[in-house]
Amino acid sequence: MTILARLWERVSAGQPVPPAWVVGAAGLAALVIVLNTRSWRLAGKVITIAHEGGHALVSVLSGRRLDGIRLHADSSG
Repeated sequence: MTILARLWERVSAGQPVPPAWVVGAAGLAALVIVLNTRSWRLAGKVITIAHEGGHALVSVLSGRRLDGIRLHADSSG
């Protein structure tokens, strides 16, 4: 099997379903972060940075030139 075939197999493979307690804990943590104004201010910015970073990565990998990323005060990018 070639390296590319092995990589594609790993990237496209499914994962086992997580235990119900993990799903519940993640959902509860997300709810607490979103409902708390102070934590949401920080989390919203971190999420926006990660999201816009994904756009930047795909842009560079597809051969485009990236001049910068602009983040706004309202957590949009």
